[in-house]
Amino acid sequence: MKMITKTSDYSIAAFEYAGMVSFSYMKRSGLALKFGIIKIGQPVKRVASVPFDYCTQQMDKLGKVFKRKNEIEERLIAIDDKLERIIRRLADIEKSGVVVAVKQKPAKEKKQISEGNKMFFKAIADENIRLRHQQEGNQ
Repeated sequence: MKMITKTSDYSIAAFEYAGMVSFSYMKRSGLALKFGIIKIGQPVKRVASVPFDYCTQQMDKLGKVFKRKNEIEERLIAIDDKLERIIRRLADIEKSGVVVAVKQKPAKEKKQISEGNKMFFKAIADENIRLRHQQEGNQ
């Protein structure tokens, strides 16, 4: 039984070591590939993206020409709509007047404690104080 236990310990250790070594190989080869691709990819990317950048710039300029007139009209229409809503609100307020939305609730009155209950609670408090002083004295 001891031999089987020792053998299993060695096989687990060998399996873990093989996993670490294979991970190390994958990690190092992945980094080597990454840096190689970056060195090759940057110049290709710069050259290949020039026509697309030019087209994008031209389309942005062209879009601003057509877009500007519509934006101004839309803003004016939005402002006009807001003014109409404000005028309607003011007309409603003038017609109906100002109304308080929430009524205030009256404050709750505190219940009065009877003299007998006051004396009972005071006796309990005094007893607790006395017991606490006795415990502190014993310690």
